[in-house]
Amino acid sequence: PVLQVRNSGGAVLVSLNVNGIQEKKPEVRRLLERSGAAVMALQETLLRPEDWVLRIPGYHCFSA
Repeated sequence: PVLQVRNSGGAVLVSLNVNGIQEKKPEVRRLLERSGAAVMALQETLLRPEDWVLRIPGYHCFSA
């Protein structure tokens, strides 16, 4: 995965390009915990509309 972390006014923002989020969900959660990210944007190329919805406790998850 490609990771970019930017500090914008004290908030940590993370952009992550993943290929197969279903298999990497534990890694993504650990990254969120370690980075203290306020916002994480995931770019998933394999996710289809009929696939499961990502949920991570303590975060609001949505897809577009």
